[in-house]
Amino acid sequence: MKKYKVVLQEGHKANPDQVIDGCLGNIFNNGKVALYERGEAIKKAHMFGGYTKQVEGLHSVITKLSVVSIPENALLHGVVKLLEGREAFKDTDDTLDEKMYAGHIFEDIAGEQAELEDGHMFKAQQKVLDQLDELAELIGEDYVLITKA
Repeated sequence: MKKYKVVLQEGHKANPDQVIDGCLGNIFNNGKVALYERGEAIKKAHMFGGYTKQVEGLHSVITKLSVVSIPENALLHGVVKLLEGREAFKDTDDTLDEKMYAGHIFEDIAGEQAELEDGHMFKAQQKVLDQLDELAELIGEDYVLITKA
């Protein structure tokens, strides 16, 4: 996520306690230059009399990811069986035995199941398909962590 700072120009409207090294900052930011997403930086630059400048460094390469956690015992046994071997990550601590999947895993499996004809030996029961559909609809996170209860 790219971050921007507001470089203040001569005649700016910021209070002295808001200026840090010629840039917009604030007392709530522990005396550091304030960093903003692009839209907010443009607003602040216009409001205080400055211009935006992209900040290089870790801010431009770090991405936040979201994880939803589901206890395994909340899933139907058929869903758990369909998840086997599809882990994106495996827990290195054997005592926990938690597995992480891509957030779209339930949607992927439901799609695969939809392509199978009724009566096919690998076609899941309807209640399993219903839970897959429900999970696919509910989960919008990047990853799914299945925990032991």
